Amino acid sequence: MMQKIIFALFFFILYSSASLAQNDSVPDVLRNKKGQRIIPQAGSIAGGIDLTPVLNYLGNFANNTQNNTYQGNPFLGSEQTLLIKYFLKENTALRFRLGYQNSTFYENYYVQDDIAIYKNPLSEKKVTDSRVSKNNSIGLALGYEKNRTKGRLRGIVGTEVLFAWSKASEKYFYGNRFSSLNTSPSSHDFGSNLVDDFRLRYKNFGNTYTTGLSIFAASEYFIMPNICIGAELNLSAVYSIESQVYTTEKYWNGASEEAITRLSSPGNSYLGVDMANPAIGLYLMMHF
Repeated sequence: MMQKIIFALFFFILYSSASLAQNDSVPDVLRNKKGQRIIPQAGSIAGGIDLTPVLNYLGNFANNTQNNTYQGNPFLGSEQTLLIKYFLKENTALRFRLGYQNSTFYENYYVQDDIAIYKNPLSEKKVTDSRVSKNNSIGLALGYEKNRTKGRLRGIVGTEVLFAWSKASEKYFYGNRFSSLNTSPSSHDFGSNLVDDFRLRYKNFGNTYTTGLSIFAASEYFIMPNICIGAELNLSAVYSIESQVYTTEKYWNGASEEAITRLSSPGNSYLGVDMANPAIGLYLMMHF
């Protein structure tokens, strides 16, 4: 439900922003009852944050579920995005976006304790198998935008140059060890960590480098002087290069536990156009 509401809003934004931004004239100064200027002027600096993660959290909290998450632009690959603008004129601005993510996810599962079972077949003792997944990414975008303001509503169109880097890895830990008496120890199946008598211990997904060009449309509404809520829709053409993927596996060689490193992927590349998701989604911005 949350996704439907957001996408409906974005299509309204695309229409309204395109209509407003096609006129290049500078708007008349708009002030509130106290005489305070509502719309920022030339030389102003603005900073904003993405509200999408907040909305996801509130949606999950209200529904008591994790199934209504909304994915942001995969280009930035981050949970939070910072947007900064510098206004060259009242109706033009330079912009800078920064996205960053550094996450570690731990998965733990019980499996039978092979040693305890060997000593007592009726034993119910357990050991723990774990997978630790790490993701690091940073993305930035430099752009130029033009706006048209009507009252408190502002329509925006513009373009950006995009750059990003990401890296991911997985480590596996097992409670039952290899031995001469236990050459195939009990292990939890995480999906792809068990192949014949080999157990995956480490997978390095390598680095991904991305660059691209984006055009965007946005709408902002000033709820008070120099503070606005906005939403944005983009169309991005991106090119990505993925490095080689390595895995380290362990097995029993007949005398001892042995590790072997394999090249599982020679690397890939991707060229595509994406309009599935917004660049920054819903955001709150303050002007100074």
